Amino acid sequence: EVVRSVRIVLDQWKNAQSRKGGALLVDVINNVSEVWRKPMLNTVKVNVDRAIFEAQNKFGFGCVGRDSNGRLLTTFFASRVGLVKPEIAETIGIKKVLSWIKKKQWANVIIEIDALLVVQAIKSSILMHAFPV
Repeated sequence: EVVRSVRIVLDQWKNAQSRKGGALLVDVINNVSEVWRKPMLNTVKVNVDRAIFEAQNKFGFGCVGRDSNGRLLTTFFASRVGLVKPEIAETIGIKKVLSWIKKKQWANVIIEIDALLVVQAIKSSILMHAFPV
């Protein structure tokens, strides 16, 4: 259900960007590297990650947006009550970050995540259920 929701938001965002002439690019971990790389000129790179806080019965997600010079533009973080699998926390984070990017009105954005299972789920028909850990 969460992945389907992310797909819908991503499709809506892509559609809106195509009408404005911009594009949302999702970095699909084709070129895995341990070193962060700056995005192309006039592009914002948003790194999304998550954290699970079992002792507090919470999970969190956040992102860092940087410009083509590698300069920090802004950050975003949120937390929710409940325990979910890390992949679900990251997927919820991506959904929130897509809305956040829309509010920022950024046109050329690369979203970078390190959860391969989430990337595969978004790009395919894999279902991820939000069951507690």
